[in-house]
Amino acid sequence: MSYLVYGFIQTCTSSAEFQADLGSLVEQQLLGMREISAEDLHGFPPEHLPSDLSHTVLFEITSAKEGWGAEYLLSHLDFAPEVEIGLPLGAKARQALLISLLEAMAALPGTEKIYVTINDCNQIEEVKFVSLKDFGPVARADFTEEMPPDVLYIISNCVDSEWREETIRP
Repeated sequence: MSYLVYGFIQTCTSSAEFQADLGSLVEQQLLGMREISAEDLHGFPPEHLPSDLSHTVLFEITSAKEGWGAEYLLSHLDFAPEVEIGLPLGAKARQALLISLLEAMAALPGTEKIYVTINDCNQIEEVKFVSLKDFGPVARADFTEEMPPDVLYIISNCVDSEWREETIRP
């Protein structure tokens, strides 16, 4: 079992400019984030890999500031009060932290889209295109069905004529 949250942000500014805003946002969170490389986007369908790395920020979200993986974050269990994991003990509260962070990342100035997978062992079974306003409810429904959901979410905070909300199963 290896619960993971990773992906990339497609920006309309240079990734160097964007990094400062993202760093400030992450500093305020209980969760950790580390930079990854494009080779770390395991399981991503080829058509959803980044094409322009100069406008891309690659990341992994972790259960702790200096940690690896997201086992505690994505566990569907409510932990006992004596357990010290550095996160809320309730599964729904931890899920809310993740959703809140991803929504805040999508709302950062310069964000065009976020491609993020929430999965077990790099497995992606489904691709979902969602708007920023619909991401929270869609993710909560997916978390209720299966945790982690093994989904690649493509979150857009823009409204354009080509945007669509759909689900694709690879």
